[in-house]
Amino acid sequence: MKVKSGDDAAVASFVAKAEAFCVVLERRTRQSKSRFLDQILKGTVALYGAGVALPDRDPESSFKPLGEWFEKNKRLPVEELIRLDPRTQERSRQRQLVRGNIIRQLGSEMPYQVVVESFQHHEQVTATVSDDLEGIYCDVKEGLLMIEGSERVSVNVIWTWKFRLEHHWGRHAVNVITALHSLSF
Repeated sequence: MKVKSGDDAAVASFVAKAEAFCVVLERRTRQSKSRFLDQILKGTVALYGAGVALPDRDPESSFKPLGEWFEKNKRLPVEELIRLDPRTQERSRQRQLVRGNIIRQLGSEMPYQVVVESFQHHEQVTATVSDDLEGIYCDVKEGLLMIEGSERVSVNVIWTWKFRLEHHWGRHAVNVITALHSLSF
């Protein structure tokens, strides 16, 4: 995506980092584990930094974060929503491909221990590098797909990326950076 000059520099930087991150995870050709670790560690750090720098934007008042289809069908049971959502099968297929690529590059899902909430006493839980990277990928890629073919990045997409950084993929990024650092060094 070529971001036009009217877009904020921080947004343009995030788009570039997001595209580069996604390309590494979408690549089907096998490379050495050390090269993959190097690329994904650098890519995750760069993406997280660019995400933190995204400007605060309010979405348009008519914006529906979960989409028009969900808004029309939100009274259905969750199982029905998942089964009937037209985006679910494509998202699931893409997630499986990306997760498969990650596991192929690493040789396994790469489980590691993480503390869920650093400032409260909690036991450690097991996370996996593959799950963390897949979670980041899905949140970031969805925004990239929303701007595909657009001349500018909408405030709705910027808001979505920032919201998901703060509430979902940012935590995955921080945790997986620690794990990737341990694997790399």
